[in-house]
Formats: sequence, C-alpha cells, structure tokens
Amino acid sequence: MSTEMHTPIEIARGAGAGGARLRLQGTINLFHAAALHAAALEVLAGHGDVRVECAEVEHLDSSALQVLLALAAALRAEGRALRLQDVPAGVQRYLRLSALDAPLAAAPAAEVAV
Repeated sequence: MSTEMHTPIEIARGAGAGGARLRLQGTINLFHAAALHAAALEVLAGHGDVRVECAEVEHLDSSALQVLLALAAALRAEGRALRLQDVPAGVQRYLRLSALDAPLAAAPAAEVAV
C-alpha cells in the first residue's frame, strides 16, 4: 500500500469579479480535509462567488462537507455564494439524503448549462 498522498483539490482564480473555482476529484475525506480547508481559506480571501466543480468526485465524507458548509456560511456572510456544479448522481443523492443539497447549492450534472 502506497503512503504517497495525492491531493485531489485544484484552485483557479477567475478574472476580475469572476470569483474562484475549486475542482475536486476522487474521494475527499479526512485525509484531504486540511488541504480542502486551506483551499477554502484561499478562495474566501478573494472576491466574488466560488464555484466547486465536482464532475470527478466519487465521494465527499463528513469532514469535506463540514469544510464546504463552513465556506458556504462564510461566503453568505459576505454576500457571496458557493455553488457545487456537475455533481455526480451518487454524490447528489448523498447530499439530498443529508439535506445538504440546498445549503450547498448543489447542481446535478444534467442541470448545469454548457
């Protein structure tokens, strides 16, 4: 078993007031919570809304959801928004059953405009 840790989190800044984009992939769990938290703090320090691309996400565990909920609350307090986009059906179902799809503004892949 490999001990090498891959961080499946990428941050990209938008131009001007375009906000920031986080791209997540694979399973985001307790092992990635610190990296996700650092990314959340980085995008929170910016301007505009934050878009989280989830097309390649397999699972978000409770630690990942906690970070995303805290980021959403902090952004709302600043009049900004967090949007989860391209959420796979399995993750969308998990968010819906947890009653977190609305607070995280999660949009299924089929509903995202191209």
